[in-house]
Amino acid sequence: MEARKHISQMTTQEKTLLNSFIGKDKCNYKIGKHAQKRGSEKVIANECVYRALEDGQIIEYHYKDSNRLLIRGNVDEGNINICVVVDLTENEIITIYDNEISDKHFTLNRSLYRKNFDIASMFKKKKKCGNNGCFGNTYNKTVAI
Repeated sequence: MEARKHISQMTTQEKTLLNSFIGKDKCNYKIGKHAQKRGSEKVIANECVYRALEDGQIIEYHYKDSNRLLIRGNVDEGNINICVVVDLTENEIITIYDNEISDKHFTLNRSLYRKNFDIASMFKKKKKCGNNGCFGNTYNKTVAI
């Protein structure tokens, strides 16, 4: 299952929920191999990536086997903003890229997004149960909708 929701489609509660995840440990995300490679290719320094996480704005939520956020930095880094995709499940920076400040995404394909998708349901706690009963609360990372 894969689902996306644009910030313009999110409720206030969903925005608050997602901001709480990046607000806790913005600089504790490990930089994954793909992000390292992209940073080298695009010559994006790690401090620019962390600044984007610190000062950026959530653009979209994306569920793709894990809970992911696209964050666009608000700082002018030479007429570009740094964009960062973080995996909230693994606490990892998946990829980074640059985006021209003037790009307002008028060509955004809105058909990729699901306005009625309930983001909060992806973070609800469920009990894991086996033959010997329940093992306690864990986050369910593979909720089907």
